[in-house]
Amino acid sequence: MGITLPTKDITISTEKLRVKLIEHGLSKEVVIQRDNIMLTEFSNVKDRVTSYAKSMCSIIGTNAIVGGIVCFHMLLM
Repeated sequence: MGITLPTKDITISTEKLRVKLIEHGLSKEVVIQRDNIMLTEFSNVKDRVTSYAKSMCSIIGTNAIVGGIVCFHMLLM
């Protein structure tokens, strides 16, 4: 039994953290810098996961099932 990956994009909100940081006195400029750092880090993780999924699909064939739906999903991207 494999792990089925979600077919929709995952959204991660940092709004609560943004509000807390401002409440604790950090400037909006610092919070924006933090947002940019977080966005870059999450983007890097997404790129690594996508690359891994593509390599798995190429190893076992694009018609195979990897983690539920990854290979089929990757063909649509």
